[in-house]
Amino acid sequence: MNAAESKRVENFLDKWLGSEGNERANYQTFFGDLCVALDVAAPPPKGSYTFNRVRLQSNSDSDNHTR
Repeated sequence: MNAAESKRVENFLDKWLGSEGNERANYQTFFGDLCVALDVAAPPPKGSYTFNRVRLQSNSDSDNHTR
């Protein structure tokens, strides 16, 4: 790992280690930061890739659950 790669990973860890934020509120930012740390392309803003969407799922006991 070269110095630039080490710095990207270090910046990512500095930001996210010990983070106590809400998972649902932070996952897109975390994922984007992880892509930067790994030096890989982030998903395009529009297109075939989307983050999970909240939907209601009914089950046999007739309760609705968020997924």
